[in-house]
Amino acid sequence: MTTEELSPDEPEEHKTAENLQRLFRSLTEASLSPEEKELLGQRILAETEEKPVRRLGWRRIAAVMALLALPVGAAYFYFRGDGTRKKMEEIARLAQPAGDATQLILNSRKTVLLEKKNSDVYYGREGIRIDSLSVIREETEAFNTLVVPYGKRATLTLSDSTRIWLNSGSRLVYPARFTGDSREVFLEGEAYFSVSHDADHPFWVHTRDLKTRVLGTEFDISSYSDDQESYAVLTKGSIELAPEGSSRKVQLVPGMKAQYHQSSIQLSKIDVVEYVSWREGFLAVRKAPLREIVKKLSRYYKMELILPDEEIAQERFTGKLDLQDDPTHVFSALCSTTGLVYHLKGRRVVFEKLDR
Repeated sequence: MTTEELSPDEPEEHKTAENLQRLFRSLTEASLSPEEKELLGQRILAETEEKPVRRLGWRRIAAVMALLALPVGAAYFYFRGDGTRKKMEEIARLAQPAGDATQLILNSRKTVLLEKKNSDVYYGREGIRIDSLSVIREETEAFNTLVVPYGKRATLTLSDSTRIWLNSGSRLVYPARFTGDSREVFLEGEAYFSVSHDADHPFWVHTRDLKTRVLGTEFDISSYSDDQESYAVLTKGSIELAPEGSSRKVQLVPGMKAQYHQSSIQLSKIDVVEYVSWREGFLAVRKAPLREIVKKLSRYYKMELILPDEEIAQERFTGKLDLQDDPTHVFSALCSTTGLVYHLKGRRVVFEKLDR
């Protein structure tokens, strides 16, 4: 099909065809991984389905051409144009939890299921070591994804020796090997980072709302899709944060929290233990609303915890909960200091006032 075959009353299709033809002529050959091809195809199809077309599938034909007939260099240019951050975010969006196992998704499209409650993944010279047992060899210039479902945790050591603890319900996209001027990862969920120092290659953590720049430090970032707020807490060193797409940045020192809500960042001094204790297997809180505690426990144990009304949700709790303990012991500890009782049925827990 050529642009001349399109009727004059279809200027939008005519323009699309011309743009594709210019793209074909102007770009040179380059490599595109299978995962990049899949992401490219989904993006093109999503864009082409935004508006209906009168002719038989011209835009769908364009999408197929982009994947099958389009010179590889042209597809590579289209995909790479959005930058590393958007590419990683798209990969994270496609990497959905599947079942109860933690997933290590490799660029080669191979998915490794990790059944342990606390998995360990290590990137070394010999390849990827999983739970100190198996070793997998993988492409060096590729994005991998670690998907941790609710009820599980994972520890990840990257190729630069940066160590990351991933909390329940989290996803991290990262290169198998860092090869550029910067080290960049994308996080959805919560993770604690201990970043290996390298002044010549700054480390960036991207989330849906924030971008965090570090040289070598330790900090916690939480950015769950079902939370209205994202935050970063610094334990060691120094980090800079800014909203994604903005040049407005703030700098944190140890013991500070940066909270992002409604396009603004608020800074506060906090007790970092309350935010990072999950990494050690316990939850330390001081006068925390039961609503916040229950949400964390729901993710950690993969259970449905219900607070029937706002009065109960606002109950405050101070103490230290052992997350390695049986969930019923944790629920009893909550109830003993808040005047509540709980009713357990399967994996559903309802908290109520004792006098009801």
